[in-house]
Amino acid sequence: MEIELKKEDIVLTGKIASKKIRVPVETDIIVPDSKPDIERVLQVDAGCSAENPEIQDERVLLPLTVNFQIMYMPESGEIKGMSSRVQMTDVAEVKNVAKNMRSSCITGVENVSYKLLNGRKISVRADVCVELCVFDEKNYSILSSAQADGIEIKTKPISFVKSDVSVTKD
Repeated sequence: MEIELKKEDIVLTGKIASKKIRVPVETDIIVPDSKPDIERVLQVDAGCSAENPEIQDERVLLPLTVNFQIMYMPESGEIKGMSSRVQMTDVAEVKNVAKNMRSSCITGVENVSYKLLNGRKISVRADVCVELCVFDEKNYSILSSAQADGIEIKTKPISFVKSDVSVTKD
């Protein structure tokens, strides 16, 4: 008796590792020549992003961009603003990860602080918080049906839930 088997390929994704990372970022920002001197700082804020983390064996390279925005008042009393960008790469040691895996990360900023050094220079600091998840995809072949003369096949449908969230910036 000959049995004809039909197989289908499926891909399952599983979380391999997750890690929370805190990276302190400090820089000095010089007021551009086109702007007046700082008399009083009104607000300092920061935002960050991690674009395309690179997974290597047992570690992940996180290219971070931190954008600082500063609102200040010069002697004239007219509110002014300026911004500065800091780019850096942090290395996160993560066990059980390899080059062929995928990752996702969520970034945030905490504890933004500043110190006015003089009217033309301000020192800013922020803690960048990164929640990193690394996933691995595995391919499996599953038996989806079988056919043969003179046999009865009992089947039961199964369902897989796939949730894949990815964000791309154009």
